[in-house]
Amino acid sequence: MSSRVLSLPVETPEIAGETSSTLKAFAVLEVLVRAGRAVTLSELMQATELPKPTLHRTLALFEEAGFLAREPGGRAYNACRALPSMCCAAMAPQRSAARYCAVW
Repeated sequence: MSSRVLSLPVETPEIAGETSSTLKAFAVLEVLVRAGRAVTLSELMQATELPKPTLHRTLALFEEAGFLAREPGGRAYNACRALPSMCCAAMAPQRSAARYCAVW
């Protein structure tokens, strides 16, 4: 098994110390999106310092909701179209959103 270290372009605030499960879940999505590639459960555990069961439940929830998907083989996760679509809808009142959303 490879021991890649997930490096993020911006420092991620301490996720494991967060008390809100909702904010923990959004932080997991942020790590996944900032990685810019498929990320394994082990890499996400390193980056978030969350326990494996918590992380697994969070990923399963987001996968069921269509915000992320497993790569073929099921060992890594990637953001799906539902996530940028939701973000674009939130940005819709801003003119710059149209340019950003055209990329997706």
